[in-house]
Amino acid sequence: MVDIATRYCILKPIPDKQSMTIVKTLIDVFSNYGFPRVLHSDNGGEFVNELMQLLAENAGYDHRLISSYHPRANGVSERWVQSAVKAIKKQVEGAKADWDLYVPSTQLYLNSKYNERTKTPPFTLMFGRNPNDFEDFSQEKNEATKEELNTELLKNIKKMTEIVFPAIYERTKIITNKQKEKFDASHKLVSIPENSYVMATVNYKTNKLDAPYEGPYKVKRITQGGSYVLEDEKGDLLPKNYPPSALKMISQDEVISSNKFYQVEAILAHKKVKGKYIYKCRWKGYDESEDTWEPASHFADLKFITEYWQRIGIVPEDIKTKYKILDKKEKSNNTNKESNPQSSKRKISIDLKGTSYSSTTIDEKNKSQGRRKRSKRY
Repeated sequence: MVDIATRYCILKPIPDKQSMTIVKTLIDVFSNYGFPRVLHSDNGGEFVNELMQLLAENAGYDHRLISSYHPRANGVSERWVQSAVKAIKKQVEGAKADWDLYVPSTQLYLNSKYNERTKTPPFTLMFGRNPNDFEDFSQEKNEATKEELNTELLKNIKKMTEIVFPAIYERTKIITNKQKEKFDASHKLVSIPENSYVMATVNYKTNKLDAPYEGPYKVKRITQGGSYVLEDEKGDLLPKNYPPSALKMISQDEVISSNKFYQVEAILAHKKVKGKYIYKCRWKGYDESEDTWEPASHFADLKFITEYWQRIGIVPEDIKTKYKILDKKEKSNNTNKESNPQSSKRKISIDLKGTSYSSTTIDEKNKSQGRRKRSKRY
């Protein structure tokens, strides 16, 4: 865990990521440092569950979730995790079973380091004092009275509240704006307006032939954090929000109006027409007399076609042909490698869209370059 204001990190070794374990750990941390106003986390099951919801409701803090598959939205925590893992690896020296013994010392080490953003170690900002050095303080005399110490403590608290934290806030804004300007200068940012149509990245693929995008979807609104709320062709909201990096705008002229969409109940058969497959579709709410033959381009989601081929257990002939070509070529290469050791230098380029392929060897390339060089000399 990381306190955003001071960049103070809290490391806790846990036996598992069960929801009860996470809640107990959070209660332990909050009991020592105080309950937060806002808690940021990812969408992992250990953070999104009924126990976490009950804790947030009873403690009164706002639990905010980052966009799925977008760890940059929680970059502070991700960066501290990397630093902590790197520091622990150096200390364990291969004895991985004892990693948890080094967690407390790693926390102290990270919090005692100078922070470039705040110009102060996180430990100092969190507790209002510098960490003690490893020295003998038994002979040190402190003649200040209890009243003087309390007065000094109150002055220190007032200084931190009225001077230090506002200064850190202003400096953080300046650094954040500079980082934003630097990022914007090297990245092409596309603003996606509301009510426009987009395709969303597919995060789970069963094989390499699956479509990389799904949709189209309509942008319902943009959240305060910059993620996008989408709705499908039926007007239903998608269960999660998307970061802009996971979306791709499409031509608005190509989008079919929602009243022209029909739900597929099942694909019943297939046939090939002019070299392309078309599919016999049974539509929800319609009987068999309304079945129609549709090409793949008429499907908003290609998963119905993929599931159909999986159900009948047949690989389409054009895909099977491509695999046969690749398999034959791979066997041929293995045979050449066994007969000619230099064939391991061969580079092969295969066009998956057709059946042509070309190959060159490093030796052949060097020889041709040598011939060109000699011709220039003469």
